Amino acid sequence: MGTGLRIAALVVALLAGLIAFLPMRAALAMAGVDTGGAVYGPVWNARLYNTRIDTWSVDSVEAGLSPAALLTGRVSLDWQAIDPGIQGGGRYVQTLSGRSELSGTRLILSPGFLAPGLSGILAPDDIVVIQIDQARWQDGQCLSADGSVRSDALYTLGQRLDADLPPLDGTLSCEDGVLTAALAGAASDGEVRIAVTLDGRVYGWRAGVRTGDPNVEGVLRTAGFNAEDGGWMLSGNGIVQP
Repeated sequence: MGTGLRIAALVVALLAGLIAFLPMRAALAMAGVDTGGAVYGPVWNARLYNTRIDTWSVDSVEAGLSPAALLTGRVSLDWQAIDPGIQGGGRYVQTLSGRSELSGTRLILSPGFLAPGLSGILAPDDIVVIQIDQARWQDGQCLSADGSVRSDALYTLGQRLDADLPPLDGTLSCEDGVLTAALAGAASDGEVRIAVTLDGRVYGWRAGVRTGDPNVEGVLRTAGFNAEDGGWMLSGNGIVQP
């Protein structure tokens, strides 16, 4: 190795060492990342409170940045969310060019997070499991998404009503620049379809149920579903609060 390469390697090593002892707040500010909340600890072992990760807002996140990635103008964040409504973790990457990416991410959350109108008819301990193999955004526009969504919440609701309702399975995709989750399931007492969109901090959802079970129909009516086209429909939208 020539003298110039040795000096360059030494400089890079020194910079990486200095970055490793930076406070996480300073490192994120240098990279142009605003989490929207309080940040404590060094880059390799920090805790972020009331923070946002794209469309999600969580009480607490344990996170570690890669100093080497910062040297190339990227934020590479391994994170673990700790929140009553959402748990899980993965890797988040953001570049100075406005591109961001989630990968290797697994989330466990309440159904009310995906479709708030359904929270009134489901048990508090019902969950939705989201696996994000990879999702990419450019300047807030969803470019690509690959992953799956699953929930047994309606199945367990059916057990409480002595009805055969299905578990729901679905996939993640990008539709017209918007991250979309489409779930569906069918059983002897019901056919269900739910679509959820997340566009920045704006979410929208629509649920459709076809059933002939009077107990299920009563619950749907109480939850605010409307009878339409031989089924029951409910939709809504809102803003994910920071």
